[in-house]
Amino acid sequence: MKTRLLTKADIQGFLTIGTCMDAVESAFGDFAAGNAVMPQRVPIKPEGKGGISLFMPAYIPSLDALGAKVVTVYAENMNKFGIPVTL
Repeated sequence: MKTRLLTKADIQGFLTIGTCMDAVESAFGDFAAGNAVMPQRVPIKPEGKGGISLFMPAYIPSLDALGAKVVTVYAENMNKFGIPVTL
């Protein structure tokens, strides 16, 4: 199986706000009913770098959906480099 990388244009071509809202509503319903696997987020702090990455996986069997959200936070980015704190 190959990994497919999608561009913003690819996603805009097949997702609508309605489709997204329906998926989120269904996912939250499954979560509230206890039918989703969503462990606590996993933090990783690179030594001496002043930042943190947070990994948040989830699986929703009824949607046959598996995914993860990754957030990286470096508090000094704006002051030191003029770039966003959260990447």
